[in-house]
Amino acid sequence: MLTDIDEASAPEPTPDHQSGVSPESNGHADARGAEQTDGNADPTGDVQPAGHAMSPGDAEPAGQTDPAIERRLRLERLLRRGVRRFVADLPKVLASQDKRAVHDLRVWSRRIQQVLVALYGDKPSSRVRSISTALKRTRRALGPWRNHDVVLEALGRLEGRARSAERRRAWTLVSDAAQTSRKREVRRARKRLMKLEIFSLVEAADGLTRIPADHAGATPDASFWTALMAAFEQWREALTVALKSNAQDDIHALRICTKRMRYRIELARELGIEETAPLLGWCRRLQDELGRWRDRLELERMISRTLADAELLIAQPRVGIILLAELDRVQRMSARAMRRELVAIGHSAELTRCEQWLRAHAGGKDPASAEAAAESDS
Repeated sequence: MLTDIDEASAPEPTPDHQSGVSPESNGHADARGAEQTDGNADPTGDVQPAGHAMSPGDAEPAGQTDPAIERRLRLERLLRRGVRRFVADLPKVLASQDKRAVHDLRVWSRRIQQVLVALYGDKPSSRVRSISTALKRTRRALGPWRNHDVVLEALGRLEGRARSAERRRAWTLVSDAAQTSRKREVRRARKRLMKLEIFSLVEAADGLTRIPADHAGATPDASFWTALMAAFEQWREALTVALKSNAQDDIHALRICTKRMRYRIELARELGIEETAPLLGWCRRLQDELGRWRDRLELERMISRTLADAELLIAQPRVGIILLAELDRVQRMSARAMRRELVAIGHSAELTRCEQWLRAHAGGKDPASAEAAAESDS
């Protein structure tokens, strides 16, 4: 039976179910550890890799009195730290089958992009755009690999809970097909990553932050709040469209907008802005629910690909019947559950709280003029 797909979804790091971060429920922000709130806390509040300590360059500047400059310096430290962690995960992805490293690499790519938007706004330099492009391509290269990991975890649970030999055989066939497909996606992802020159990102990020803070131009405050307002407006629009259509593409677009909004609110927390905790809790719950929907969708796709094997249907028609029945059931169940969730989101008190928080902190910003900022990291 597929009921457990609703109850247990694959993690996104600790950050993106990208929790964890999905994670792209990007898997999902599950497997999440206790939040950290000190200077080493992750921009998403997730558990950090063991053994990390701030370098001397990350230390708070002594005698700094201008709050705007301090915020810029903090964002620059987040950028350098994020890029270092991103690059540190790459060897694990290239040389091992570490699912957590794959997940973390994708989540760090999203976090770094949000810092770039906060620092450089909707008109970044070519150097900033090149870093952002490398991050996007990394995420896209690893997406199919991550999806297969999530599906295989779900199939393992389903196979273990099957009550009949016939049903176990059905899930085993799907799992075998997923394993074969995963090997192909892992090879493809690694080839793409090797072409991206990711190890050069540390030097590129250091180059961006070498300009003295008092000569760096405009403070990031305006671009940050403009980007956050734009992310919220795009999220509202995505919710409206998803409620109207209930279509897969529109729900997926809402999921991406939820991740973007969450990471930008987490940046607000990193900058010392108050009252972010309730909003982040709400965003994580939304991301988890949308991530579970995405997990079910990927499982449906894998079942469908297995059923597309004509030889399988000829040799084991009974197994085909079982899988078709399960596919139909999980689709109907998923559609009903997501419809209820979308309606609940639209009427939630947390949505009103988020609007009030934005008005209080960014009341003067015009979200309509800021859509390019939200688009710059899509």
